[in-house]
Amino acid sequence: MDGPDAMALVATVQDAGGEVEIGVCRYAPNSNADVREMALTIADEWQHKGLGKLLMQHLIASAKQHGVRMLYSSELADNAMMRELANEVGMSASRDPQDAHQVVYSLAL
Repeated sequence: MDGPDAMALVATVQDAGGEVEIGVCRYAPNSNADVREMALTIADEWQHKGLGKLLMQHLIASAKQHGVRMLYSSELADNAMMRELANEVGMSASRDPQDAHQVVYSLAL
């Protein structure tokens, strides 16, 4: 996927069995024309190595290039790793008004 509506960045490594996906960061359409929901997944053994931040930075740059004005992600409130990462890339946090166990991280571009 590549473009203004949807984008996915995939990180891979080579191992004895071939290419292995170790992380993915993506955004997808929202009901608002210039807002995209984003998601990030990093394999356990690759967490805390800067890969998530790197993928998010590239996704943010791509979103800006394609005219996206806001990225957001809904996460569990107790997800400390996401809270730290969101803070590192400049996202703001607010409680989800529909679910007290969720936090909505957003970034105006």
